Amino acid sequence: MKRSIVFTLHYCALLGPLYAQEADNPPDHYYSLTLPEVVVNASRGMLGMTTSTGSVGDIDRMDSTQSINVIDQALIGDNAADRVENVLFWLPGVSPSSSLAGYSTAFSTRGFHSKGDLFFNGHRDNGQFFIRDLATVERVEILKGHGSVLYGSGTPGATLNYISLRPRSQPLTRFRLTLGSDRFLRNVLDTTGPVGTTRNLHYRLIVAAQDGDSSIYDNVEKRRWTVFPSLQWHYSQYGSLRLETERSYDKQPYYFGTVYTQGRILYDSSYVFPQARSDRHFGRVGLYWQHRFGKRIELRAAISHFTTRRNDILAGFYYKKNESALAGYYRLVKDAYRQESVKLELIGDLTTARLDHRLLLGVEYNSNHDKVKSKRNVGGFTL
Repeated sequence: MKRSIVFTLHYCALLGPLYAQEADNPPDHYYSLTLPEVVVNASRGMLGMTTSTGSVGDIDRMDSTQSINVIDQALIGDNAADRVENVLFWLPGVSPSSSLAGYSTAFSTRGFHSKGDLFFNGHRDNGQFFIRDLATVERVEILKGHGSVLYGSGTPGATLNYISLRPRSQPLTRFRLTLGSDRFLRNVLDTTGPVGTTRNLHYRLIVAAQDGDSSIYDNVEKRRWTVFPSLQWHYSQYGSLRLETERSYDKQPYYFGTVYTQGRILYDSSYVFPQARSDRHFGRVGLYWQHRFGKRIELRAAISHFTTRRNDILAGFYYKKNESALAGYYRLVKDAYRQESVKLELIGDLTTARLDHRLLLGVEYNSNHDKVKSKRNVGGFTL
């Protein structure tokens, strides 16, 4: 079995060497450093931290009954992760899983499988053979417990919500390069800042691309790229409008895993035809608007539209037909998929007498349409 090794280079700037030992006198090549006093104001909830899963808004963690884990940019960058399964194992009670043979994101928690039910900025994410590149993600929120049931019957254990990277007012450009075995190459460009000399219009452009062979199976080449531009317009101090567009491509032929034949399991052989191919094109347009009326009422609206165009040839051998032969599988698939989501929320902070109230009203609409054309041959030829 071939093994994949990814090499990464990390640079870290430190104030100076620190030490911790029981000796009264430290060695000459060490010196002590006194850290300044840190004062924490915990008047608002637990250390003042807030949650925003499901786009509900800023709610104090002490006021929230849900258990929320967060995967931030630091954890994503330290692991050179390109998909969320590469970092899920860092969270307690959550483990990466498999959906559609690994061609969609999935995880399991507390004995429940996510079944591909994922969210992006509070919307249901593309559920058709889609793997979200973490280069477009600011953080990943995992909502565990009974509260996750509110987002769909398929996720009683936990719900995963991606939060996208947003345009910033200060110019910033970053580039990341990752090299590995099996010709693995990954590039990520992230640039953001104001548009021209304007102060209220900001942009962000993220481009990620990677290429490489499968570390296990021959004839399984992995190639993927994503382009993610966005604009945010602060038309007043009370409101903003954000437009996000996304184009992605994923090429990874279907592999049939290990097979059992002639009385043994064959781990190191690939049974994928060289003619096998996979061409999947994904698109998304998202529009987000929020406006505050005075100090107590806020209105939010969001529209998201996904498309998937899939053109695949699945060809290979995958199960034992008899003691000395493997059955063949061939399938030609053409898939046209679209998905829409609309959300409207009204948030109000009201006061009557000596009582404070928070009012949350919302409506959500989701639809999807899938048109599949398929020809297949199962067991019509053998090896």
